[in-house]
Amino acid sequence: MGCRHVAHVYAERKGEKPETYISVTYPARWLLNYALRNYFAVDPVVNYGQESGMVVLLNEVADQNAPLKAMINDARSFGVGKSFLAVSAMPYSEYRGAVLFTFDVEPEAMKVLLEEREEKIIAAARHLHVETLKARGLVTSVLREFQLSRLELRCLSLMAHGVSSAEIAGELGIPADQLSSMLADLCQRLGCINSMQLISRAISLGLVNMFDDVMTPPHSGSSPRQASPARPN
Repeated sequence: MGCRHVAHVYAERKGEKPETYISVTYPARWLLNYALRNYFAVDPVVNYGQESGMVVLLNEVADQNAPLKAMINDARSFGVGKSFLAVSAMPYSEYRGAVLFTFDVEPEAMKVLLEEREEKIIAAARHLHVETLKARGLVTSVLREFQLSRLELRCLSLMAHGVSSAEIAGELGIPADQLSSMLADLCQRLGCINSMQLISRAISLGLVNMFDDVMTPPHSGSSPRQASPARPN
């Protein structure tokens, strides 16, 4: 994807003392500076700052958040990157996490790239998240990776909210026979025998957000939530 560095964060919320696990490709000198300046307290990726929107360009969020802006400017001076992209990974499942990609392009150019690559970036974040959880032995069951398009994810969300097939086809702008083919393909890929099982499977895998206004197209962008992260591993 052309990114310079990647950071993955997962907070295991089971038990009385949740554990935060972090994996990064940052240079050691930036990690030391990051710890000395206690950037854990303002880093929205560590603190799960994407309450809405799958992808957030943190440079834009930082314009309204002075501590975050200071961290990003510091990271830029250390050569970590110029644009910082936070991506929610499986945000609606019990295995939700966050991934940060840094790019050596300015934020304005990053917005253009994001329009072209957003779907690929979300898929990459999910792949990295799933494989990291498997490698750490943090999942209780085998998580499969499903590369679904935005259209397919939208279809699953509408189905889960009880929208009729005719309304789904109209909302997606596709004919009924194409919708039927899409559902048959999704059932095969997710190992389901019917639409009800498909919906249940999509929810359990975190592919569907049950709290969205389904008739309003999803959007990107949010403000980070300040929190005190658990001791990281």
